[in-house]
Amino acid sequence: MKINLRRVLSIFLILLVVFTTFSTVAVVPASADAVSDAKQQLEENKKKEQQLNSQIAAAKKDKSKQTELKRLLDAQIRNYQQKIDICNNLIASYKAEIAKSEKKINEANQEIYDTKEQFKRRLRSLYNSNTNNSLQVIMGAESFSDFLIRLELTKCITSQDKSLIEKLTESIAVINKEIETNKQRQKEQNELMKELKSDKKELDSSVAEVNGVISEINKDINSAEAQKKALQEQNEYLNSLLQGGDVDAVFDGKFIWPVPGHYYVSSEFNCNCWIHKGKHDGMDIAGGNISGKPIIAAASGWVTKYTNDCTHNYYKTYSCGCGNGFGNHVRLSHGRYKGNSYLTIYGHMKSVVSGMKLNKYYSRGQTIGYVGTTGFSAGYHLHFAVSVNSSYKNPRNYMK
Repeated sequence: MKINLRRVLSIFLILLVVFTTFSTVAVVPASADAVSDAKQQLEENKKKEQQLNSQIAAAKKDKSKQTELKRLLDAQIRNYQQKIDICNNLIASYKAEIAKSEKKINEANQEIYDTKEQFKRRLRSLYNSNTNNSLQVIMGAESFSDFLIRLELTKCITSQDKSLIEKLTESIAVINKEIETNKQRQKEQNELMKELKSDKKELDSSVAEVNGVISEINKDINSAEAQKKALQEQNEYLNSLLQGGDVDAVFDGKFIWPVPGHYYVSSEFNCNCWIHKGKHDGMDIAGGNISGKPIIAAASGWVTKYTNDCTHNYYKTYSCGCGNGFGNHVRLSHGRYKGNSYLTIYGHMKSVVSGMKLNKYYSRGQTIGYVGTTGFSAGYHLHFAVSVNSSYKNPRNYMK
């Protein structure tokens, strides 16, 4: 079998050219402009990170002061609560003493009443005996001994009743004095209680205010740390770009909703509607008052392509040719997740945000543009598409 050397050489040269071409594409270095932009961005990020570190340190120091203040206020509140508890116990004690004293007064009053009733009955008996005074009682004696008995009985009745009533009256006066004393003590405790509760209320208000300050400080710290983390992620990408390598975005395989507050979808993925006819590589997020609303990055990533020169922001049933039908739009690369490469597309924007440029990093939730109807668009909406390994997928399967 003869080998056609010329043919073999031809095939070898073709393969060499193809291999060289693809190899060149794979390792082509970043442009001088991209390198310059990356270096400038790294320098800006360094300054921003230093500022953020200072903010975080100052906030934590302030938080430490506020936490110490809260500790002191809490201790003071516990002290006031102990005083309030003591006051409550004293008031309860005084109330119990008043109740006991009032019971004694009621018993004494009943005894006075009973004594008076007995005295009345004796007088009634004397009256019914046809005698109306002590002399008549005495003169009615049948014998001298009876006379002496009646005389002593008359004296005994008056002196005994008088003595008993006076004694009971004195007891009531003493008890009334005790009641007044206890009521005065209770009044003083009530006034002290009112004052303590007022002071405690002010302290509670101060604690709530300090808690609010601590909460705001925590928010500031969290925000600064999130910004710092975003800068560090961006720096990783920029350093990798300068070194000619590649880097993954911090991505968990899920996207957040790209138009906050607007959840109506007018056309689903591959919907069989009049305009898409079963071929729709994303979903259209629409609804009332959506025009001009912010569009956010559904996940952290880098700008691989964007268009912002389409002026045809109005209703149309044909393509104006801008952005290959997407009009003003942004494409974000999110790196790899479990071996798969992810990309999102945000189409038909009114405009992209100021400062947009290739390779710029945007954090999840950061605004990248505004809802419009540029390109091939029949109304205000966002065309949101998800690409996995260069193949369009249903975005709903990747939403949080």
